[in-house]
Amino acid sequence: MTATGLQYASMNGVVVPYEEASVHIQSPAVRYGSSLFEVIKGYWNARGETVHLFRLEAHLRRLAQSAHLAAYDFSPDPRALEDQIRELIRANEVREDVDVRLNLLIGGQGPIEATGPVFVGIVMIPARNLFGVSGGLHCSVSSWRRISDDVLPPRIKASANYQNSRLPLIQAKRDGYDSVILLNSSGQLTEGPGATLFLVREGEVLTPPVTAGILEGITRATLIQLFREHCGRDVMERLIDRTEIYLAEEAFFCGSGAEIRSILSVDRHPVGDGKEGPLTNQIRELYLSIARGESTLYPEWRTTVHLEPSS
Repeated sequence: MTATGLQYASMNGVVVPYEEASVHIQSPAVRYGSSLFEVIKGYWNARGETVHLFRLEAHLRRLAQSAHLAAYDFSPDPRALEDQIRELIRANEVREDVDVRLNLLIGGQGPIEATGPVFVGIVMIPARNLFGVSGGLHCSVSSWRRISDDVLPPRIKASANYQNSRLPLIQAKRDGYDSVILLNSSGQLTEGPGATLFLVREGEVLTPPVTAGILEGITRATLIQLFREHCGRDVMERLIDRTEIYLAEEAFFCGSGAEIRSILSVDRHPVGDGKEGPLTNQIRELYLSIARGESTLYPEWRTTVHLEPSS
């Protein structure tokens, strides 16, 4: 048993002890941040002895797009990767919610421009609280700016891009906040660390467009569809000024790891009445019921892994 509670990882399709899932310290992945990844949430269903992987196909498609844009000498095989994830879930005898992290790492000891060899690493850990606090969040707007498509393309889900969240988050926590929101170079809202942003203003649901400098979030796309098809609300994708969130009735972050977390205040301005809003609560309950397989809606979004019944 490891500190994660799970014993095995996968490297290039081979299940190995967790401690052996590594690349060399001189690899481009370590030296230059040549690492792409996806995090897929696996939801444990005790009644069926199953794990539901949420939106796996969409995550694998985005991983392939990242590999293409980052000039990796590798084309992910979605069926092979799905089989490797299934094998690893069964090897670990998963019976809890997990975060499955799928990594494409440039190994060897090549130069900064190396495009291979590409190592495929898969690890899973018990699902964690991305924000480290329970309940709604109190956020600041950072003075640090969000990366842009002409600097480090945010639509590439690259480990290096997350350095853009590190200093803003450190500063926010030192200042007594739970999390942080970044502005783009033009001063409009983008997203938080590892989570995209929604707000409700004058009854309209808003989210920044993908051209504002955000990750093309899979949970974001999921919620846009759920709002339209089950809440009777079209989400407006548009540039949003900083001061608009001070006037919002509701705001929340969303993401595979974040799920849906309400934002209660921004820069000490309460959002709405400073409590979680009804639309945030409604969309969270709908989202989780679908992701966990408690709802029969959108079965194509769930990839189900069956485990042997526990004795």
